Amino acid sequence: TKGAKDALLAAGTSVERLWDRLLVPCSYAQFERVRQETEKRGGVIEDTDYGADVMLTVLTPEGETTGYLAALTELSSGSIKGEKLERVFRSVPVKVPEIK
Repeated sequence: TKGAKDALLAAGTSVERLWDRLLVPCSYAQFERVRQETEKRGGVIEDTDYGADVMLTVLTPEGETTGYLAALTELSSGSIKGEKLERVFRSVPVKVPEIK
């Protein structure tokens, strides 16, 4: 029923898996492009620290980290140098396409 569908959509969906936790510094001007690349690659921004620059803590799915870091290097002409901190097993909320 529509009510059940609405309740499930409101509850959200999570994925439990291995993630690589990365530290990704970027400028304010680069932030939106980094956010888009993170989502494109199935990653999640876990934390954002705003200072002189933006420091993101990002979770990327295991196996996607190398490609993600290479893409950030490419889109920033080499100015973004992400750092892998650790591998974690976590349940993380994800966006799923709405069922119509």
